[in-house]
Amino acid sequence: MTAAHCVFNENQNNAVYRNWTLYPGYNDGTYYGTACGWDQVYYSDNWMNNHTSEDDWAICVLQSDVGNQIGWLRCGFLWF
Repeated sequence: MTAAHCVFNENQNNAVYRNWTLYPGYNDGTYYGTACGWDQVYYSDNWMNNHTSEDDWAICVLQSDVGNQIGWLRCGFLWF
């Protein structure tokens, strides 16, 4: 889960940011496991229309099972 503004560019007609990479457990230049992208995103239609902070969320379905690969306690993410 992340903020919708991290997935959609509201300044470019809500265009989806493409080709970003998730780095699991990123911490000061190192990360654990394999970097991956996403296959699908769920989000609030309200955010697409009005961009309010209450609706600023998105659930990204990842291409890899990161939690089971590295353990759930290391699942802090950095998106590029």
